[in-house]
Amino acid sequence: MKLSQEKYENNRTSLTEFYLVGFSDLAPQVQVFLFLLFTLAYLCTLLGNVLIITITKSDPRLHTPMYFLLRNLSIQEVIFTTVTVPKLLATFQPLGRRISLTACAAQMFFFSVLGVTECFLLGVMACDRYIAICDPLRYVSIMTMQTCVLLVTVTWFSGFLVAFELVLLTFSLTYCADDKINHFFCDFSPVLKLACGDTSINVISLFVVSVFMMLLPFLLILYSYINILSTILQMKSSVGRCKVFSTCGSHLVSVALLYGSGMVVYLRTPTGDSESSGKLLSLLYCVGTPLLNPLIYSLRNQEVKRGLWSLIRRKLIE
Repeated sequence: MKLSQEKYENNRTSLTEFYLVGFSDLAPQVQVFLFLLFTLAYLCTLLGNVLIITITKSDPRLHTPMYFLLRNLSIQEVIFTTVTVPKLLATFQPLGRRISLTACAAQMFFFSVLGVTECFLLGVMACDRYIAICDPLRYVSIMTMQTCVLLVTVTWFSGFLVAFELVLLTFSLTYCADDKINHFFCDFSPVLKLACGDTSINVISLFVVSVFMMLLPFLLILYSYINILSTILQMKSSVGRCKVFSTCGSHLVSVALLYGSGMVVYLRTPTGDSESSGKLLSLLYCVGTPLLNPLIYSLRNQEVKRGLWSLIRRKLIE
């Protein structure tokens, strides 16, 4: 038994880098197509979110809690995509698939921070719409800018706290000779599969945190929109109902995309095809949601459209 343990210890190696498999198993023509598609999506994401940040910051009419929260969501999306997508694009080249242990930990940390922050931020945005629609007379006194700043600060702090604990727990493990991560970025589950020894504590911790960080905001969003729907149905004006549906519909689309893909990836029981399907689902919240959010919020929001035209006119006059 002692000899077997010594042999096991000798076979363990201290890795200094990982190899991201990405989509290298696909045909070269498909990889070229995906590279161009993801590059275009990344550029459009940056452009769309930077536009929303600029519009909501420059137009005094949009200096309200709703657009303050929207601006913070766009800031989060810009950083989030920059953490994941450039490395995704690099994995289409053999030399770009290598990632150092430190860079992997850093990517995992910031990915976790931004993921948790977005979950809670969407919950805060749902509460904002709930108060505005269901209790409009008290909205101004409840949703002050000081309250919004405090809520956004708490969401970011929660993200940093959770990410620090999970990443520290993950990289306190020893990793074996197998360095291939079957993913396009350093996510927890694919990395943990390469660890030596027992990872049950890490897996349980990740599952518990995922349940708490996803279900808590999700239940808050669900409660908010049940009440919002009840209030909408009681409205006598069809114009008022359409306006509220338009405002809240965009938020619900973002929630469905993020939570739908996120819950399947992090709250499911592992199966044989979980790695391949996990990569595809991860594309939804790494590429799809950040790309669609600016389109959803701008195309369905008349105030953002007016702010955009005001910004264009000002730039033309200058």
